[in-house]
Amino acid sequence: TVKADAILAMKNFLNPQNDLLFRAALDDSSNLVKGAALEALFTNKVADAADLAAKFSSSFDNSIFASVANYYSENPEPQHYDWFMARLTKMEGVEVYQYLAIFGSYLARTDKSVVQKAIPFIFGLASEEPEWFVRISAAQILDMLRDDNPEAETALKQVIAKEKDERLINYYEQFKR
Repeated sequence: TVKADAILAMKNFLNPQNDLLFRAALDDSSNLVKGAALEALFTNKVADAADLAAKFSSSFDNSIFASVANYYSENPEPQHYDWFMARLTKMEGVEVYQYLAIFGSYLARTDKSVVQKAIPFIFGLASEEPEWFVRISAAQILDMLRDDNPEAETALKQVIAKEKDERLINYYEQFKR
């Protein structure tokens, strides 16, 4: 993790020499280091960023996934939806919670047709996920999407009506219009 931390500390210094270091780190044996190197290269908006994302997109390692997911959320394309879903549907609890915000960011920037495909998944998390913090995170995404998507508005109302946890019921008061 020392290498990964060093790479992340250096990512905002726009030094061409750092780019060489980051690229060399893509061949490191540690996925944490590879993920940090990807994040650094994506932060520096390298010309081959899309190619790098595609090269590492088949990884299910969380460090690499986070870097590629962040890139895809900043550069949303409709075809990225299936990539997100293939990973998020295999996650649960804390893991899905960690990456749900990235998916929400992607949804906020992508085509409306993609958002509409995602609403049932987000609704399922917001209403059925055993972990309360995942439910609340999914409900926040529905809230964020509802101004432009009546389906998200309907889903959020259903989530609020169905919720039994007093903490969330109180929190959801702010979502009522």
